Amino acid sequence: MKKIFSLVAASLFAASMWAAVGPQSVAVAFLGEDAEGWVVSSGGAITAVADGVANVQMAQQTNTKYRADFQYNTSEMFSMDKTKDVVWAIKLTAALPGSANSRKFEINYQNAEGTGSWINGINGPSGSIDCEDGGKIYYFDLAALNKLDALQDGEIEINQIHFIFADAVIDSEADAHYSVDWIASFETVNDLKSFKDWNDEATDISKPYHELLFRPKADASGYDKRGNGFRATDVEFEGNYKAGLFAIEYFLIKDLAAQKNYKLVLHSTGSNKSPLAIWDFPYQVNYEETAADIITKATAVVGLAPRAESGEMLTPIDSVSCIDGAWTFAIPGAQLTPLAVHADYTLVGLLVTSKSVTDSNSKGKFASSANTTVAAPSLTVVEDDDPTAINNVTSEAKAVKRIMDGRIVIIRDNKMFDLTGRQL
Repeated sequence: MKKIFSLVAASLFAASMWAAVGPQSVAVAFLGEDAEGWVVSSGGAITAVADGVANVQMAQQTNTKYRADFQYNTSEMFSMDKTKDVVWAIKLTAALPGSANSRKFEINYQNAEGTGSWINGINGPSGSIDCEDGGKIYYFDLAALNKLDALQDGEIEINQIHFIFADAVIDSEADAHYSVDWIASFETVNDLKSFKDWNDEATDISKPYHELLFRPKADASGYDKRGNGFRATDVEFEGNYKAGLFAIEYFLIKDLAAQKNYKLVLHSTGSNKSPLAIWDFPYQVNYEETAADIITKATAVVGLAPRAESGEMLTPIDSVSCIDGAWTFAIPGAQLTPLAVHADYTLVGLLVTSKSVTDSNSKGKFASSANTTVAAPSLTVVEDDDPTAINNVTSEAKAVKRIMDGRIVIIRDNKMFDLTGRQL
C-alpha cells in the first residue's frame, strides 16, 4: 500500500514508522508548492502553499459563522495501525481564529469486512499545545476517547482524514483564515509533546533527528531541568554528569555498517569547554520519560548514576577535548545499536555528557539543532566508499594496521579495533 510522507524526503522520516520516537504512519509538512491532495470543504479554500504551510481562507455560513474543514479524501494513500497511530495532531501557525469555534476530527477507514467505517463522534480535541514559534497544536487521543476498540489489528487503509473547523465567531472576514504547518500521528501524547517544536522543514540528514536534555532531581522525583533541542529558546545543551546533566541525541544513518567509521561534531557555545564523552544509547525515550526511568537507563549506559560521588564508569565510545571550538568524536559503526530500521535508514542514539562524570566542574556546552548562530551537531560517515576500517581517516589521526597476537588489529587514536571496527 502506498503511503505519503510529504516531508523533505520520505526516507528522512520513514524510520519513524518503526520507532517509538516521533511521527508514525502519517506525517505531512506541506513543503512544496501545492497541497498534495489535501482540500478544504464547506465553502473555504486553500489560497496558497508556501514557506512550509498551507494557507486556508474560511467561508461564512448561513448562521454568519465561519467554517473551513481541512481533509484528505483519497483512499489507498494513507494507512494506520491502532497500536502506533493513536494520537492525531494538526499544527496551525496560530490558534484557530474566532472568539468561539468548533474543532472536531474523524477518520473513515476500511474495516475487516472491506467496507467503510467511521471513527467519529469526537466533539472536540483531547487537548492543545502551545509551540515556541507561536503555533498551536490540536490533538485527538483516540485511545483516551475509546475510539480504537472496533479497529482490526495490523495495517488499515484510510479512506478519509477530516479535521472539522467550524462555527468560528469572527468579526471580520479578513481575520477568517488559518495556516496548517503539519499533520502527524503519534503513539502517545508524550511523544507528541516531545515533538511539539519539531523542525519539519529540516533538510540535512546529518543533523539530529531528535534531541533531549535531562537533569533528574537527586531523589528521582522529577526534573530540575528538562529541555527539547527543537525549541527556539533552548539553543544549547550542557554535559555535566555530576550535576545530573546529559543529552540524548538521535540520528538517522543511511546504510549503517559495522565496518564504517562515523564522525560526530559538537560545536561550543561559550566558555564551558571541558572534555565530553559519548556512549551508545540503546533506548528510545521521549520528552515525558519519568526521572527514575531516565536515571536507570543512563546508569546502565554510563555505569554510574547521574550525580554519583565516585566510581568507575564504563568505557565510552569516545571522549575528546574541545579543539578550535568543537568536540569531534570518532565512532565505529559496530558500536552503534540499531533502534529502528526502515529501508536504508537506521535510527541510533547517543548519550553525551562530561568525560569526568564525578567532577561537578567538568562541563561542556554545545549547540543544539535549534541554534541558528552556531553550527548544530552533525553525524557523518568517514570515507563512505571505503569498505573496511583499515586506512579510514578520522578527524585526529590516520588509522594504522598491526599484527598482534597473530591477528590483524587497527590502531587509531591510541585505541585498538578489529577489522569490523569493534573496539578491543
